[in-house]
Amino acid sequence: DAIEDAPCQASPSIAHAADLSACADTPSGDTCSLECSPGWQASQADIACEYGVWDPAATCSPIVFQVNENMSLAEDLAVARLELASGITLSLADGVALSVGELTLAPGSELGNASAHLSLAVGDSATLSGDARIVASQLTLSGGDWSLDDTASIAANLDADVRSLNVCPDCVITASGQGHPATAGPGGA
Repeated sequence: DAIEDAPCQASPSIAHAADLSACADTPSGDTCSLECSPGWQASQADIACEYGVWDPAATCSPIVFQVNENMSLAEDLAVARLELASGITLSLADGVALSVGELTLAPGSELGNASAHLSLAVGDSATLSGDARIVASQLTLSGGDWSLDDTASIAANLDADVRSLNVCPDCVITASGQGHPATAGPGGA
C-alpha cells in the first residue's frame, strides 16, 4: 500500500523540457503538464506519476522545419532545426523572429527579405553553403557558431552577438552598424 501511495517527490528529468519544478511532490496516480522548450515538441500532453516514478515514455523531440519549396513566413518560428534545400527561398515578413538550434542553408537558398527587419537567434550552429544568402534591411543575429562557406553571404544592417563566426575567403558580409555606411569585403569583412 505504501508503494502505491508514494508520490513523485522530485520533478521529472526530461531533456529539453521547460521548467517542471511545479511537478515535484505529485501524488501517485496524478499527472503533471509536460511542456517543452521552444523548438521542441512533447510526446504527450501530461506525464503520469505511478508508484513514485515518472512515466519514462515522456520525451521532448526536436521540431525540424525542412523547406523544400519557396514559401513565405509571417509569424515568429521556434524550431530545433531549420533546413533550406538548394535553390529555395524562405521569405520572411517584417518583424519576424526565428529561434533555431541549428540552421542549414544549402547552395542557392535565400533566407529573409531585403526590406524587412528580422531577428535570428541560433542556439547551436548556423551553416551557409555554396552561394546561400541571408538578406534583410535590418538583421539581428545572436548566439551560436556561424560558418559561411564557399561564396555564401549576409547582406543587412547588422547587429550581431554570436559565439563565433567563420567566414571563408570568398564569402561576403555586407553590413553597416551604429550609423556607419554599409561596407563589403571578402573573407570576414
